[in-house]
Amino acid sequence: AQQQSNSDLLRIVTLVMERNFDPVIIFSFSKKECENYAMMMAKLDMNDEAEKELVEEVFTNAIDSLSDDDKTLPQVEKILPILKRGIGIHHGGLLPILKEVIEILFQEGLLKCLFATETFSIGLNMPAHTVVFTQCRKFDGKDFRWISSGEYIQMSGRAGRRGKDDRGIVIQMLDEKMEPAVAKGILYGQPDSLYSSYHVSYNMLLNMLRVEGADPEFLVRSSFHQYQQEQGAPALEAQADELAKERDAINVQEEELVAMYYLVAKEVEKAEREIRLLKMKPENALPWIQAGRLVRVVCDGEKDFGWGAVVDFSKAKGGSAVLGAEHSVEVIVRCLRAEDGPDAEAGPPEPCPPDQAASAVMRVVRVSLDAIQELSSIRIYLAKDLTGREARKTALKTVCEVERRFKGSIPVLDPISDMNIRDEGMELFLQKKSSLEARRDASPIHAAEDRPTRFAEYSRKAELTEKIRLLRKEAKASQTLVMRDQLRRMRKVLKRLGHTNNEQVIDVKGRVACEVNTADELLVTELMFSGTFNDLTVEQIAAMLSCLVFQDRRKEQEGGPQLRENLAGPYRMVQEAARLIAKVSVEAKLDLDAEEYVQSFNPDLMEAVYEWATGAKFVEVMKLTDAFEGSVIRIIRRLEELLRQLASASFVIGNKDLKEKFDECAGRMRRDIVFAASLYL
Repeated sequence: AQQQSNSDLLRIVTLVMERNFDPVIIFSFSKKECENYAMMMAKLDMNDEAEKELVEEVFTNAIDSLSDDDKTLPQVEKILPILKRGIGIHHGGLLPILKEVIEILFQEGLLKCLFATETFSIGLNMPAHTVVFTQCRKFDGKDFRWISSGEYIQMSGRAGRRGKDDRGIVIQMLDEKMEPAVAKGILYGQPDSLYSSYHVSYNMLLNMLRVEGADPEFLVRSSFHQYQQEQGAPALEAQADELAKERDAINVQEEELVAMYYLVAKEVEKAEREIRLLKMKPENALPWIQAGRLVRVVCDGEKDFGWGAVVDFSKAKGGSAVLGAEHSVEVIVRCLRAEDGPDAEAGPPEPCPPDQAASAVMRVVRVSLDAIQELSSIRIYLAKDLTGREARKTALKTVCEVERRFKGSIPVLDPISDMNIRDEGMELFLQKKSSLEARRDASPIHAAEDRPTRFAEYSRKAELTEKIRLLRKEAKASQTLVMRDQLRRMRKVLKRLGHTNNEQVIDVKGRVACEVNTADELLVTELMFSGTFNDLTVEQIAAMLSCLVFQDRRKEQEGGPQLRENLAGPYRMVQEAARLIAKVSVEAKLDLDAEEYVQSFNPDLMEAVYEWATGAKFVEVMKLTDAFEGSVIRIIRRLEELLRQLASASFVIGNKDLKEKFDECAGRMRRDIVFAASLYL
């Protein structure tokens, strides 16, 4: 599939050049893909000899400011040959000076084909004649999703140059089926809504507490975030009023009796759920999960597949076709017939509605143990190989025959007499269910001919009443201060960590935290006041602080990160301080995952930063990490800013020795290619 995509892209670029639709920007959502595509195009030559000479001259003049060692960096050496051919790359992992050279060359028309990530479309006024999307799905940190209308407009808006082109051309490459509704949403959808991401940091809170008369709550109340919350209140109230009118229009005959019947029926359902949960505990259910056993499958509480038969059982952690869990069961169930074709069964299975039972097909799907609602006392014969259609048709006929014989009421295993579950809770729930069913059946509503109609009417009324209650509660909450509880809890954390006293007056610790906004101010302050920095060398301090500014996802390594001993110790100190802060935050009832917080400090660049602080060349430093050169430079620049802030904080508390140590460390960061002057200055 990847080779096919590369071949298609090569044909598209060739067509663009043949028809003079250049320059073209090709957007990809992966840095590595940008580089791979560019190298694949290296056999094309889009520049004449004069343009090649000009590209080389611009490039050579730009990198003259670099040292001889930095000129031998792989990025610098490998990019010139493809630039001379009129092909460029632009993404966040490039060296800053190379990004600037590529931007200048593209503006001057010396690059005909540019492979870029989404960031190229934001903040840079560099239009082209044609824009190509290599894919229309992107990873947003949680999942792969279709690009939004706003993202599409931002990138496709690069197509068409004012005064040069009468129209811009946009080409989308698709490697999977796109539904018409999705395509319409991308092309003609509403622009992305603007939502406030305003939040109060500890640095902001401490700086406000420092100023006499400043009120953090007033700041929050005046924020756009609070305005958005309050703006929604009238609409919520109006929605609640509309639902109230609909509810009041529903007249239920003998409503009080129906209400009592409804409540008892709901209690019966609740008792049945509790019984099912006990029945389906692994220790109770697994002995009965045997091949051929009829089971009723409902996934996600919505997808009701009805009765099917167990094919196989396995205990394996990981995802499944329908619902992920530790214990997974393969069952053959009735599904909606998919479109014919080789990939007809590749998509997620969908339950077959009763009105389409005649066209149902049997599919083997993997579900979690939780998705099994009932275990039948009946087992049927299944063929060993269910990949063939005939074998599955036979299974379908057998299940239908069982349902016909028992008139839809397939017998289930009794938890006591059949499954032999000896649990006090089970007996209590069974007794409760029996008692509630007796009360329900004794109601005059139970015997009424129009019971289903009256029950449905009252169910709708009860549902509307609950919706109204939730809407009014939400409207009331939106009119109160959105972050009041969070501010109170944050103040509690500051007090417990010693940043403020009982009167909410800032202490020495708090004054240090006020100076830090590049990294986690609480963690840095804790490290400083625990004397951690006093016993470390300048190189160790730089390596330790790199954990606080490097926020990329950590590499998974068995037994934790493999660090040399003089770096493993400082990293353990970071983790200990982080655990202390997480413990205090959790005790103050802040929404924080303690382990996730501790693991968020990434040690993957400690070795590289340590070597940089010792005076190693950037070429040597890059051999210690697989991160992109541009990413490493960005981290070292942030680290230098953090060190300057810590030097300022040390001056505030009068610690001259620590200030000199931080100043020296910051000075070691500022050299060579990392702090090379911008070409735009």
